[in-house]
Amino acid sequence: MAGRCRILGRQSLDAFPLYCQADRWEVSISGKRIQNGHPGFQVPIEKGLRFDQYRLRFPESEKITRIEFTPDCFLTGKESVWELEQGKIKKLQHSLFDQDAIVIKDSGNIVQLYAPDGKRSVTVEYPDMKYLGIWHTPGKEAPYVCLEPWSALPSRKGIIEDLATQPDLTALEGAGVYNNTWSIILE
Repeated sequence: MAGRCRILGRQSLDAFPLYCQADRWEVSISGKRIQNGHPGFQVPIEKGLRFDQYRLRFPESEKITRIEFTPDCFLTGKESVWELEQGKIKKLQHSLFDQDAIVIKDSGNIVQLYAPDGKRSVTVEYPDMKYLGIWHTPGKEAPYVCLEPWSALPSRKGIIEDLATQPDLTALEGAGVYNNTWSIILE
């Protein structure tokens, strides 16, 4: 179920439809930069293009690692190299998501969604997030892709995790505050 979405600012986002996947989120707009949210982007972004003409570019990556999950979305403890064209580019295909989300690390904390023959692109920068979830409805030809920065991973199946020692979780003392920002750049 889509949640309530609120856009703050004057710019029109008609050229960049967002799919709201959270119960509630809020974004603020300054220029062409959107900060904070949980978006999915309509693909194709532009008329006359197809989903399979789009690419994900990871300009700052060296070698991206895919985190392996069980069919019911728990960690397996296994990782593999996520193969990219020219070491930086993954061509979008609906079949990428047949087994559900792709979660990666070591991506350089930036990804660009674009079509080589298109004029518009979406760039997501996530400097303080270690992981990126990439997904759309599994087994469907969904007309969108979600690019979701993650700060931590879920649990392993059948294991009760000690939250004090679980990797990547952020612990706060009473009344503590945690700030983390990621950005979406629309071009």
